[in-house]
Amino acid sequence: MCVGVALINNPVTQEKIVEEQALTILVLLLQTHSSLKIKVEAACTIACVVLRNSSLQSLLHEKEGFKYTDVLNLLYSGDKDICLRAGHALALFAYNNTLQQFCLLKNGGVEISIYEPFLQSENEAEKANAAFQIVVLSRIIVDMDQVSLSARGLTILSKLLQAKKSATVVLAAELLASLAHTRAGIPEAISALGTVECLCNHLISEEEEIRVACADALGYLTFNRTAYRLLLMECRNQPALYNQLINNLSKDGRISKKFTEEFDCQKKIGLPSLSLVKNGGPPVNPSSWKETQELNSETTHRNNRYLSKSAVIRVPQKPATANPNHQRISAVSPVPISIATRPKTAHLGNVKPFQQKVTK
Repeated sequence: MCVGVALINNPVTQEKIVEEQALTILVLLLQTHSSLKIKVEAACTIACVVLRNSSLQSLLHEKEGFKYTDVLNLLYSGDKDICLRAGHALALFAYNNTLQQFCLLKNGGVEISIYEPFLQSENEAEKANAAFQIVVLSRIIVDMDQVSLSARGLTILSKLLQAKKSATVVLAAELLASLAHTRAGIPEAISALGTVECLCNHLISEEEEIRVACADALGYLTFNRTAYRLLLMECRNQPALYNQLINNLSKDGRISKKFTEEFDCQKKIGLPSLSLVKNGGPPVNPSSWKETQELNSETTHRNNRYLSKSAVIRVPQKPATANPNHQRISAVSPVPISIATRPKTAHLGNVKPFQQKVTK
């Protein structure tokens, strides 16, 4: 209710929940309930209620008696599910909020050892959520630098876009969409990993959830100049891709107005690949590996065919020895040129006197 696509908050809903005194009850559950599952879910709910809402965050700390240590203690729980959910709550508190990140760091911060089992797990959902959390909490993790943490988390999420399970692809795309509008440098890193091309390839997926999640991620990436140019190039080379992007964008999704206006302008002028595709040709500079391999295979086949036809012409021929007494062999003669030899007596006229043998 409070959070939409890519962790966009709904201030109206948040204010209404606080008016109904729900925040007080949630804090009480977090501090006093005996069940760890209820505690951690209460923490996640509180984080959603105050997400990106500075006035409600101030109210939470000043009047409700909320303490970050209650959530940090859950992070060190022996139950891995409780631990991961507590990390998710902390990530929501710290999301796009430098002040809350400082408060978490002041209360002790987090160690990377907590996330190592999840980052190396075979469970793709756990790995994706942990990767997202270390990127958001990179300033709070005390025993590893921010750049390395961000790079590691983004690399994992980008690789999970190529997973076989559709649920993993959807989750990775949704988390990347949330990271695409965080602090400076994150969208640049996402673009540098080739994520834009991979997301574009998923726009033609048969599953609607994958198309929507990837379209939302691309929409938020258009607000970054580097990703903007990469996506525009893909849409120019594959004209149908732009329609797939717009048609699959969710109602709460966002896309840069400058991007849509520039593409419409270039479409009116004339896309370089539009006439080529309409006439049966391939897209210009295809980004997908499959299309590139097909074009390379076709080019190699064409070159081999050319070489096979021109091999006879290109092989150098040894000219026949000039001999006025030797008759020229006809082209239809069965005797090849290579076996034609000079007569044995041809050298006698060139023998010098001292080279002649004396006969008795």
